[in-house]
Amino acid sequence: FPVTIVGFYVFTDNDLRANTIITIEDIPTKKYLDDPFLVEVESNRSGDLLYVLEKIQSTSEFDPCRIIESGLIEITSPGLSKLKVYQLENETYKSGYAETVIIINKADQNINLKPLPDKSFGDLPFRILDNLTDAGLSVNFFSNNSSAAKVTDGNLLNIIWSIS
Repeated sequence: FPVTIVGFYVFTDNDLRANTIITIEDIPTKKYLDDPFLVEVESNRSGDLLYVLEKIQSTSEFDPCRIIESGLIEITSPGLSKLKVYQLENETYKSGYAETVIIINKADQNINLKPLPDKSFGDLPFRILDNLTDAGLSVNFFSNNSSAAKVTDGNLLNIIWSIS
């Protein structure tokens, strides 16, 4: 097919100001309950930096983190946040920005089991009580040999037969 060029435009950037170059240092994966952390940001010029967080994903209704003050970030829940750092234009530099993703994993939990009472085949079923994680969550139990012991309701243990 023949092509007819009716006209064309050449777009040029007449703005002779220098580009602003912003670099955000890598942020290692964080965990919920970690201490607030400072984001290391560099720019090729002086001037204020503007920090903006955008929730990508969260395990709660809260944003995974929030800005306490310029560059200092507090973790508020597990999830993903996008951090954008802006620097506005001035007489000699154009505006610029950089962005990165902050990953916040769930906190580790420890389960401290209390000793089980001495029980034997033929005893009535009993509840395994007061076992919580250090986060205050209840613990459910299961038996890996339901022929010997059966757990119901998460913590009611019934010894079915004795292993010699």
